Amino acid sequence: MKNTLTILMLIIATVCCGQDISHAPILVDAVKCELDKENTISIQNLHVVTDSFNTWYTDSSDVEEDNPESYPKLNKSEFDTRLIYFVHGLGGNDKSWDAVDDAHTSEYVYTPLRVDYEEHQRDFNEASYEVYTEMNRLRISALYNNDRTLSTDKPYAIGHSQGGLVIRDMDRKFDQNYDAHFQEDHRQFYGMITFCTPHLGASIGTSQEALTKMAADFGYLIGNATLKNQVAKFSLKVPFLSKKLLRFSASASDLVEALSTNLIVEGINIMSKGQQAPMVQQYGEFAPYVRNTMNYSNTTIPKALFYAEESDPILFRIATYMIGPTASDFVHYPRFGANDDEQIEKGVNELRAKLLADIKAHKKEAEKIQKKIDRTNIPVIGLAYLLTKKSKLNQLKIQEDASKAETEAVAFIEKVNVMYKTIVGAIDVRRLFKRELTGYWCVTGTKEITVNVPYKGKKTIEIENRHRVDNPSLCDGTKTIPIYSTPAVEQKTDAVLTVNSQKGFPGCHDRYKLLLDEIRTYDAQGNFTGVQTKSDVNHIQILNCAQTDEALRRIYEGRGVPIFFKLREKKR
Repeated sequence: MKNTLTILMLIIATVCCGQDISHAPILVDAVKCELDKENTISIQNLHVVTDSFNTWYTDSSDVEEDNPESYPKLNKSEFDTRLIYFVHGLGGNDKSWDAVDDAHTSEYVYTPLRVDYEEHQRDFNEASYEVYTEMNRLRISALYNNDRTLSTDKPYAIGHSQGGLVIRDMDRKFDQNYDAHFQEDHRQFYGMITFCTPHLGASIGTSQEALTKMAADFGYLIGNATLKNQVAKFSLKVPFLSKKLLRFSASASDLVEALSTNLIVEGINIMSKGQQAPMVQQYGEFAPYVRNTMNYSNTTIPKALFYAEESDPILFRIATYMIGPTASDFVHYPRFGANDDEQIEKGVNELRAKLLADIKAHKKEAEKIQKKIDRTNIPVIGLAYLLTKKSKLNQLKIQEDASKAETEAVAFIEKVNVMYKTIVGAIDVRRLFKRELTGYWCVTGTKEITVNVPYKGKKTIEIENRHRVDNPSLCDGTKTIPIYSTPAVEQKTDAVLTVNSQKGFPGCHDRYKLLLDEIRTYDAQGNFTGVQTKSDVNHIQILNCAQTDEALRRIYEGRGVPIFFKLREKKR
């Protein structure tokens, strides 16, 4: 039963967190639709904080001149540093990057600042404004160190998933002098790097209904199979109760179905308020916001991105990081230690194997019971079995029901990954039976060739002389023959977003679009031995995996990304 509950939670968590949640499941406050007007920053009575590259402004009401404790000293910062903002994704908070943000502070000179916009994820205007105010607050706190102003170079931002869209939205607003806050001389960052961001939108963003149905179906089929199995086993021990057990089994199945279609669905609706918020609709696959507003590139801002690819079964691999305590806090993993994404996959395979074994056992018991029922048809001898015939028929029905329920559960397990891949856009069902015209054969004549035909010897046949052309008008022969091909219907994803969407960052040069596929290797003594290629990373896993370790090093060393992002190494 414990395994069954775990699998049920897998689907619930996948529905609630499958887009982007780094701390799942998290209840997002969807009631606060607008920012409190009293919290709006005024650009009057400005307090000035000076650093090495610009003049920054903040509301003087946020500053307590006589109380140095209002700017707590950050242990991670040092003089002449570089500020790096880490921005979380949908459903996350300032702990989302907690496992990796300061992992390299002993090697490079920088101050990581984790930005939180957990309370305002309903709309990009709300999110970008809150991130703006948080960046401003964190920056002042970091710069103020023991009553001194910290000298710093131009900061940059790293965004995971939806966080990447938020910083892109902010950059657009800064560049366009969007309002009193988003002015170019108020700019909070001067470079952007995104990790697994839906630049071209996300199918999963508008697929709540399909995900909910999949979860409800999974809950019912697995729950019903477990129930029927237990009833079938119990009926063998107490055959005289088979009639009551059969009645109980039917009513209990109705209860499981009701729980699956009502309680689980309602729970998902409550737990996934953030995913149902308008902001998610703003970056659906064909959303105008992504196709129009976010189809923008500021050519003066350095850009780079990292995208991930996960192997099958993508549903069960990402679910590993969506249930249990490890889902809500990566501290349960070693730093860069979220590399085993096969836990749920193994559990599902074990469940499938158990169901298959139970099906076989129930069929065997059904055969035994059927033989006893058949004996009632034997003259004279059958009278001894006649009294228990009704009980045996009930037992037979119980065993057959159990076998049927388990067979349906196995069939669902075997197809649920494909169902999920369709929902996230990895499989385009619209192209399953589509043929695309890719060119023409240009026939210029015929020729005879001799071939060996099995059992018949040599034979002369006539074939066409032809070559491929892109357009019939380019053919100088006697006829053209269209060439059709079946397009690929499946593309790589990180188990939430397609690779195509992750790489669709407007204005980002292809050479700065990097796959998360490098990890560091060490010998038995812990000495660094080199870097090797290893892909298969999913959307949540990137927040604390070995591939992210190397990706951050590449950023800080300026390898494969614009030199703007390079940090100064600490003296050793």
